[in-house]
Amino acid sequence: MPIAYLKPAAALALLSVLSTPALAEGKDDASKLMLFSSKVKLDVDNAGQVAAATADSTLPEAVRSAIETSARRWRFSPPMRDGHPVAGVTYARLDACAAPVDGQYRFAIKFRGNGPAHDGNRFPLFPAQAMIRGDSARVKVEYRVMTDGTALIDDIQFETGATAYHRQYRQSIETWLKSGSYRPEQLDGQPVVTRISVPVEFISDGKSKVSSKSEAIAQAAQSRKDQAARNESCEIAMGLRDTADRQVAIDSPFKPTFTN
Repeated sequence: MPIAYLKPAAALALLSVLSTPALAEGKDDASKLMLFSSKVKLDVDNAGQVAAATADSTLPEAVRSAIETSARRWRFSPPMRDGHPVAGVTYARLDACAAPVDGQYRFAIKFRGNGPAHDGNRFPLFPAQAMIRGDSARVKVEYRVMTDGTALIDDIQFETGATAYHRQYRQSIETWLKSGSYRPEQLDGQPVVTRISVPVEFISDGKSKVSSKSEAIAQAAQSRKDQAARNESCEIAMGLRDTADRQVAIDSPFKPTFTN
């Protein structure tokens, strides 16, 4: 099934075990994998230590607590401004997955990189015509997050994908990047500009049988749901994978020093 997604950035697997009741609360079927993709605000002191971590308040309490506890252990190189170490704020992107193991949930957090926070659409929309025709594309996108919370696109380069659909892919990416607003990183209480490089992939498994844009959107949503079982953080939680890919924020002043 077709799907559009961001290729992962830096990866860090952190494993812990949470009790079934804590994560199953409000769930009809506690036996299924539970995947949470989110971001966490990190207040970093001038020594590079995480002084405070604030996860998305809409996450289940057990998940939010585990994310914040793990994030407080992360370390960065001391953020610098004008040659001096200062405190600041960055935002980490992560996947968190809970997999049922022996009556409990094994919980994995996969660090996806850090930089500004995007409060808009999580993924670019797969262009309907390209999806119906079964086209796939891999695109490298470079942009800057400005101090006023807007995004300025610097470059979009196609590595694969039919030329006939490049304009549609480009429009989808531009709409995605300009959706919502950004929370820029901060140094010493002041917002800073951050350059971002991110690969975006539009993946199709062949010609779709849908005949309308609405059906294509619905199929893409189902594809993302199906992908949860293949998500790297879920595979880590199930003990099947532990890999690392690296770097999204090109010039973020917050450089992680932790490794897998």
